Amino acid sequence: MVNENKDGPEVGGQQASEGGGGDSNKTNPVAIERYIKGIGFPANKEDLIQQAQENGAPEDVMDVLNRFDEHEYNSPIDISKEVARIE
Repeated sequence: MVNENKDGPEVGGQQASEGGGGDSNKTNPVAIERYIKGIGFPANKEDLIQQAQENGAPEDVMDVLNRFDEHEYNSPIDISKEVARIE
């Protein structure tokens, strides 16, 4: 269910732009970083996916992570660049 509020559309209690809205084309780097919190760098794609699952990432965040290239990411900046590349 989508509710409108002063901050924009909300899906399932989360702002749609923060992940959780079901649209992987609108998942932003901040949402990805929130769900990989606690990851140690460098990290590969599988590390990121595992950490996101442990942190309860919604489907749209997992969809984006699954589209990441198979290489090591050395910082949150690398994650942001990869999200931008995908979108």
